[in-house]
Amino acid sequence: MSAELAAELAGTNAQISEGIAEVVARIDALSELAAELAAELAGTNAQISKGIAEVVARIDALEASLANVDIPSEAQAELDALKGAAQKLDDIVPDAPPAPGVPV
Repeated sequence: MSAELAAELAGTNAQISEGIAEVVARIDALSELAAELAAELAGTNAQISKGIAEVVARIDALEASLANVDIPSEAQAELDALKGAAQKLDDIVPDAPPAPGVPV
């Protein structure tokens, strides 16, 4: 092998090594961004889930307090609409998957 060819191959090898290092650095940066995004999404999901639980608890408390009270049909319709809205909100956030072996 000539010295010229060896030098050219060494230069090409160095360029490939630099390219690989750059790709690895970009993969690492993307992995960090993905981890940050996952953490942020988990926090947002927890916040939404907490809000849903609070709304449902208040609706349940309102229903319990009105259990033995005659309320106008318009008020009942609004309560039913509120329950429907809470269910739609709950449907946005997926429920945790059941544990393996637990029937659904």
